[in-house]
Amino acid sequence: MTYSTCEARDVRTRPGQDAALPSLGTVSAPPRATSALAAPDGQIALRQRSRVGSITIDDRSFARQQSVSARVTSGAVLIVAPSRGRVTVTGEGEPLAVEVGEIALLGRPQGVALVWSGGACGDLLTVRRDQLQICASRHFGEPRRLAAIDRLLQRDEAFLEALAALKARRVSAKPAGDSLSIECEADFHQALIVLAVRRDLADELFLDVRSAREAIAYIRANHQRDCSPAALAAIAGVTERTLRERFRQCLGVSIATFVQDARLDWAHARLITARESRSISDLAKAAGFSTAGGFSKSYLRRFGEPATYTRMRAVRDAGES
Repeated sequence: MTYSTCEARDVRTRPGQDAALPSLGTVSAPPRATSALAAPDGQIALRQRSRVGSITIDDRSFARQQSVSARVTSGAVLIVAPSRGRVTVTGEGEPLAVEVGEIALLGRPQGVALVWSGGACGDLLTVRRDQLQICASRHFGEPRRLAAIDRLLQRDEAFLEALAALKARRVSAKPAGDSLSIECEADFHQALIVLAVRRDLADELFLDVRSAREAIAYIRANHQRDCSPAALAAIAGVTERTLRERFRQCLGVSIATFVQDARLDWAHARLITARESRSISDLAKAAGFSTAGGFSKSYLRRFGEPATYTRMRAVRDAGES
C-alpha cells in the first residue's frame, strides 16, 4: 500500500521543531520516523510511520485541510482512525465522513483520497488481509474471509485499548518478531473482530467460505478416507487451486497440514480417555496414516510427547480417580 500527500514535498524537520503527534497511544518510535511535509501555501503536515509485526501505523497531523491519496491492495486492509477533526474518504463507493470516535475499515481494493480537515490528526493502519481472516476464522470457529467493502464502525473502549497497546509496541525499522509484538498484533485483530460483532456487522464484513467449510466438515467426518486436495475440491465444488488458496488465506495452513492435524486430534482424543484398547499401530491406521512410524513422528511434533506416553498417563490418571 502506498501513500502520497497532494502537492507536498519531503523536507527535513527543522531544529527545534516539535515532531510529536497527538495519538491514542504511547509514541515510542525514534525521531527519524517523523517527517514534516511542506505544501506550497506554507501548510505543515506531520507524519510518523512505524510497525508492529505486520501492521503498519502511519500517524498523520495537518495544520490545514489537506488531501492524501492511498491505494488499498488486494492483500491488505486500510483502517482510518482520526483522533481529532474529520477525515472524508472518497473512493469507488459512497464517500465516508469519519469523525472522532469512528473508524473506516476499507476492504475494497481501490485508490482512495483522504481529505483531512484543518487541525485533524489520527492514524492510518495497514493490516494484512490474510492475518485478519485467520483470526476471524478462529474466532467464529469456521473459515471466514473479509468482504471487499468499506464500512464505518463506532469505536469502543476495548478497541481503543488494543490500538493504544499496539502503538506502544511500535518500531520504525522492520517488523518486530518478538512474542510481545506478535501477541499485541493478534490482540488488535481480535479487538477489531469483536467490534464488528458488537456493531452487528460481523456477518456483513466476515463472509462464510462455503467451499472450505464443506471440505473441513468432510475431513472431520471422514479423516480415514481420501482427503487429498483433488478429492476435497471435487466435494466442495471448486477448483483445487481455489480450495488451496481458501485454506491458506482463511486458516493459515495447507490442506495437507489441516488433514494431518485432524487425524492426529482424532487419535489424541481417544488416547486420553484410557478406554481405547487398540494398539498404537492399529489406531494410526484407523486415523488415516499409512505407517505407524509416520504417525508416531507426527504425533510427537504436534503434542510434544510420544503416543505411548499419552496412553500411559491416561491409564495412570484413570487408576487414581
